[in-house]
Amino acid sequence: FYLMLSGGRVPAVRSFIMTSFFLIGLLIGRKVLWLYTLLFAGSLILIADPEAILKPSFQLSFVAIIIIGVTIDLTEKWIKNKKFNIFYLSLRFVFISIAIFFGTLPIVIYHFHKVSFIGVITNLIFTPFICFFVIPISLIFSFIFLLTDYFPVPILIQYLVGFTNSLIFFISKYAYIYTFRGFSIVF
Repeated sequence: FYLMLSGGRVPAVRSFIMTSFFLIGLLIGRKVLWLYTLLFAGSLILIADPEAILKPSFQLSFVAIIIIGVTIDLTEKWIKNKKFNIFYLSLRFVFISIAIFFGTLPIVIYHFHKVSFIGVITNLIFTPFICFFVIPISLIFSFIFLLTDYFPVPILIQYLVGFTNSLIFFISKYAYIYTFRGFSIVF
């Protein structure tokens, strides 16, 4: 459903293929390696649309997933040696955010000729807020609506989304964006 809702964009197709393989692996009792599913998803997308490799959405999506996977693999041993601790998991999230920023930076500069350095900080704030509050509350309320035809406390969802959008808009007005002029690569 989400794949159709998103219009079949490259990141959504990649996510759909990887999630499908992960779920199939769970059903048949096999561990699915993220790199193999990523390579398979990339292959399917490129078979269907070879020019996708030139698009920023393809490049950013796949590079970001590679960076996430490598960062998780590198920090896995470090995390396993610690007892479950929110501090170490939070530190891992910080490492991943910083790694994604710097890892995708060349692609962002090449395609868009500008970069905002406040993105790392805003990702550290908004990603947990949206993932742990806005989306779960929205899903729970939507599920209740499907069962009862009553949407509980719609004002709460409106407030959370409105507050998030207002804060993002406020920060974007004052965010420092560095523009790279005259940057080009000739093939």
